[in-house]
Amino acid sequence: MTSTTTKTNKKYVTLGGVAAGVLLLAAAGTLSLSSAQFQGQELEQQQQQILEELLGDFQAQNDTRTVAAGAGGPVSVVTWFVPQNVSISAGETVTWVNPTVVGEPHTVSFFKQQDYFAAPESPYLIPNGTQLTPANPNELNTEPIIIPGQNDTTSNTIILANNRAYSPVVIDAQNNVTYLPLNANYTMTGDELYVNSGWMWPEGQSPPGTPPIKSFSVTFENPGTYDYICGVHPWMTGRVIVQGDTTTETQPQQPQNQTETQGLGESEAPNPIFG
Repeated sequence: MTSTTTKTNKKYVTLGGVAAGVLLLAAAGTLSLSSAQFQGQELEQQQQQILEELLGDFQAQNDTRTVAAGAGGPVSVVTWFVPQNVSISAGETVTWVNPTVVGEPHTVSFFKQQDYFAAPESPYLIPNGTQLTPANPNELNTEPIIIPGQNDTTSNTIILANNRAYSPVVIDAQNNVTYLPLNANYTMTGDELYVNSGWMWPEGQSPPGTPPIKSFSVTFENPGTYDYICGVHPWMTGRVIVQGDTTTETQPQQPQNQTETQGLGESEAPNPIFG
C-alpha cells in the first residue's frame, strides 16, 4: 500500500563540524549569530541527540521491529518516526509506541489516496434552527462551531470531531468501516483504503475522557511498500518495506514534509470506543 499524498522537501541541518566552523568564525569577528540562531542550533543538537539515543536503544535491544512515534520533551519534542524506514519479511509485525515525555499525541495512518486522510475536525450539515443541547450539562463553557449555510440557506454547517481521526479504524477495499480495539494488533493485507492507530499518547499522558491508546501493531501478510504518516503531524512520514524471505533491517532517514488533505464518510460498523 502506497500513500499518494504530496511530499514537500524540508531541509534538516546536521550540526557538528559545520556548527563548530560557524562558532570559530564568530569568535574571529567575521560572522555573528543572533540569540535566536544559537537557540535554533541548540534545539537541533538536542533533537539529533534524542534520535541517536533512540536508535542506540533499539540496536542495544536488537529490536528492529519497534518504531518510536515521536520522542523527547518537555523542552525539545521530536516529531519524527524513529527509525523512519523498516524492512521486514512477510508475516512479521511492526509495533509503534509513543515515548514522548509530555502529552504529545501521534497516529500511524496508512491510506491509498489523499481523499482518505482523516482530518481531526469534519463539517456536517444540520437543518437551520436546530436546537443543540450539550451532552454534558456540567460543561458550562462550551459551544459548537456553526457556520451559516451559503448555497443552501435551509442548512447550517456544524464542525464536529472526526471519529476516524482519533480512533483505531480500518476501511477495507469495499469501503466497509471497522473500528478496532484499543492498542490493536491488525493484520494488513495491503488492499485497505485506510488503516489508523488512533491517537497514541505516551504512557499515562492521555487526557481525561480520551481512549488510552499507547501502542499499535501491524502484521504485514504480503510483500510490498507501505507508506504511512502521522495524522496529527502530517510531515511525519514512515515506510515499511515487506519482503518475501529477507533478513530484517532498519534504515533511519530524515523525514520529508507531507501535506494534509480532507476526509470522507461511508457506512460503518459500531465503534467500541465512542459508540
